[in-house]
Amino acid sequence: MGGSSSATNTTLLARLRLDPLDQGAWAQFVALYGPRIVAWCRNWRLQEADAQDVTQDVLVKLADKMRTFRYDADRSFRGWLKTVTQHALSKFVTRRRKDIGRASASDEMLAEFADSHAA
Repeated sequence: MGGSSSATNTTLLARLRLDPLDQGAWAQFVALYGPRIVAWCRNWRLQEADAQDVTQDVLVKLADKMRTFRYDADRSFRGWLKTVTQHALSKFVTRRRKDIGRASASDEMLAEFADSHAA
């Protein structure tokens, strides 16, 4: 996205694990991966505000997970990140259903997508 390298920034991941409160590292992480998360959400047909909400949920979850995260070069960090995002989408749809007491047609489509992709 935006000309950024597709290689995982392992130094950045290590910085976050060693110091989860490193604001500079978080700013860099959000700048690098935030747009990718938003793009996935848009591709999954979320409205802009909802895409931003899900992205925020993912980043909050990552703030906790990065404390113990260990990068495995044989696996895809972005694949893992996309899975975390899909789970956040599923939770978002579930919350929305509870909040409004019923689901719209677009919510049903999102729920079907989330259920089929967040396994």
